[in-house]
Amino acid sequence: MTTTELTELDLEARALALESPRDPGAAATRIAKRHGIGILDIMGPCRLRHVVRARFELYRTLRDFGWSYPAIGKFVGDRDHTTVIAALRKGEAAATVALRQKRWRELRLETHWLGPAGVYVDGLLTPSRMMQHHAETCPRGS
Repeated sequence: MTTTELTELDLEARALALESPRDPGAAATRIAKRHGIGILDIMGPCRLRHVVRARFELYRTLRDFGWSYPAIGKFVGDRDHTTVIAALRKGEAAATVALRQKRWRELRLETHWLGPAGVYVDGLLTPSRMMQHHAETCPRGS
């Protein structure tokens, strides 16, 4: 699962959780169910990727409810508030990186028309193929 997919799933899970904004237990149950894990997994110390993703969604959902960082940490397994802050920052950074990568891939695909098909590998321009093409087609001194 890519970060972009995680973001889309996160938005869907948060939309479901927001149906009952006053009941954090219901939000945690829905998020755990969506990820196919138990609520105790989210609240526990497990650091497996799929459990951490679910826990992150719960952090974001509770933050959207207006909960403070210490309250979120206390609810989700008696964690320190700095753990919650770090997780939310890391999640936002990952989403930003995924968006940049997506835009870069789209830009590279848009440049497909700029040169002959021999310069591209699987529709993507590679610097080594571009330099090779330039050396073959341009006169010396260019």
